[in-house]
Amino acid sequence: MLRTAFVVILFFAALPIRAQTPDSVEKQLTDLRAQLNDALLRKDRAFMERTLADEYYCIHSNGIATTKREEITAWMAMTAYSAVQTTDHHVRVYGTVAIVNGRTANKTAEGRPAPASVFTDLFVKRDGRWQLVGCQATRLPSN
Repeated sequence: MLRTAFVVILFFAALPIRAQTPDSVEKQLTDLRAQLNDALLRKDRAFMERTLADEYYCIHSNGIATTKREEITAWMAMTAYSAVQTTDHHVRVYGTVAIVNGRTANKTAEGRPAPASVFTDLFVKRDGRWQLVGCQATRLPSN
């Protein structure tokens, strides 16, 4: 009897205190991606500093790779887009690591559609929040 009670206590002690459903994590990450897009347009350096991990590294569709500092500096100087949007999100979560794939649907400063690309973002959950640690984008052929 005592052994059974001990096993039951161990079982419940091993359960997470606040379990999250896969759908809620997917929503957190797609919302975070939308907030990041908005921060890029508003040139919200503080949001980008918090959201991009210190070891952030991205390979863009033009083949240029950037670090966190380089990425933020480039976005602060950029005026190329009037809209930055990601769609077709596919989120996979592996504990404290998540991969988000999607497609860009940006508009140039003049309001014309920019070349579309697909992307892969890599997020890590630290101190209760998701941070972007890496990305890779591939430009899609024009129609």
